[in-house]
Amino acid sequence: MPIDTDLLSTTGAVDKEDVRTGLILPAAADIAALQAAAATLQEDVAALETVVGGLEDAYTVMTVSEYAGATLEADTAYSIEPAWVAATDDLPDLLDDRWDGVELTVGTEEPRIYRCLPDGEGGRSWVAIGTVSADSPTFTGTATVESLKIGDLCFLTEVDGDAYLSVNARYDGSDWLRIDVTAPAYRLQWNVANNMDFESYKACTFWIASAAANPIGAIATVGGWELAFSMSQFRDWTQGGGGTEFDGHGTVEQYGYGRYQHATISGVAKTGLLCNQYLDESGRDRPLKPSWQAGFQSDGTTDRFVISRGAGGVSWPGWTELLTLSSTGSLTVAQPLAVAQGGTAATTASAARTNLGVGTAGLSVVADNAGTVLTAGGMGDIEIPFACLITSVKGFADQSGSVSVDFLRAASGVYPPVTSLCAGAPLALSSASSATATISGWTKTLAAGDILRPVTSSISTITRLTVNITLTRT
Repeated sequence: MPIDTDLLSTTGAVDKEDVRTGLILPAAADIAALQAAAATLQEDVAALETVVGGLEDAYTVMTVSEYAGATLEADTAYSIEPAWVAATDDLPDLLDDRWDGVELTVGTEEPRIYRCLPDGEGGRSWVAIGTVSADSPTFTGTATVESLKIGDLCFLTEVDGDAYLSVNARYDGSDWLRIDVTAPAYRLQWNVANNMDFESYKACTFWIASAAANPIGAIATVGGWELAFSMSQFRDWTQGGGGTEFDGHGTVEQYGYGRYQHATISGVAKTGLLCNQYLDESGRDRPLKPSWQAGFQSDGTTDRFVISRGAGGVSWPGWTELLTLSSTGSLTVAQPLAVAQGGTAATTASAARTNLGVGTAGLSVVADNAGTVLTAGGMGDIEIPFACLITSVKGFADQSGSVSVDFLRAASGVYPPVTSLCAGAPLALSSASSATATISGWTKTLAAGDILRPVTSSISTITRLTVNITLTRT
């Protein structure tokens, strides 16, 4: 790349016209300052090359490193090539109607970067676009670049219309490469021209690649770019990894951290909340405090919702399941449930219903012949509202007499009822006004939707009969 020089006067100032002449005439007193300035410029080569690079070779000149280490003589002309100092009038056609230049100064002044643009009147004028710090390789100004290196590890890059800010990773035109392969790499991506990988929308996404050999692997693969988090163009949040930790503004000192877990632990997939327990369940924040978890669990065969507690203590006791809700809706608790209003404790949902009195139902069927002895036959049909067991059958007559009552059943969708439940032992009143059936041999299990029909026979004296059936929900 050709480098033309700046004309430095004995006072250390640079004239704009002198940038085109290609001459540097330092006085003896300025030589040390010029060498120091050249050394500083050498540090800025990488950053400035992206700003004003692209010139073709035109001269054989001295490089910055050669200039910085040379023994200079007063009143001698030198041409400096720091790999980014730009053109003079001798290179009119190499820059597509624009020239770039650098003003080299001495002392504590900052080198200025110029761009020579058409002035609209057939000529060109120099426009300062930025400066470079004399103390550190810092560019100040405006410029259009494809990639900008910030320090040793950070890069701002545009790839295929999307913007990237990467740390410990750079794009070489085809692959992403770690700067230090022993450390993880980080990449913040803004989708502008393209959709997010594997999605149909744009997003701002933060990726992490674990330490490994170069190049960095494909998206969403081990050794490649793995999702840390993403915010879609619709402001929806997606997070990678195994969970989220909440510090709680100081409550960790009392109870440990709160966490949202989505991970597989010892072959069990878990999604839910944790308190005072690490996401991988390898330990806890405050060993003397109890730990809690609540959420969905699946071992690949069964799935359930579980609430568990781990007692506080130096040694981890493991989880004690306090409540489990199965995939079929069965609720199991570790300790009896205290039931209000005089109920007794229960450890299962069925027992709790029984103790509360909400698991038992009574059905009554009445036959009344208005003062005349009853006629044998069906007393009416009853549809069973839920799965249950027959637990009691009783008969009550208006006067002492005799009657036999069989119970016929039909499954849901089958009518009329024809199958007896009584196994030859129907409800029977014999010269009595009441009786309780012996149901030990009966078919007592009923399904929701079954039809039940009491049928009378062998009647004497009785003109009105009431049959009560007690059901217990299963």
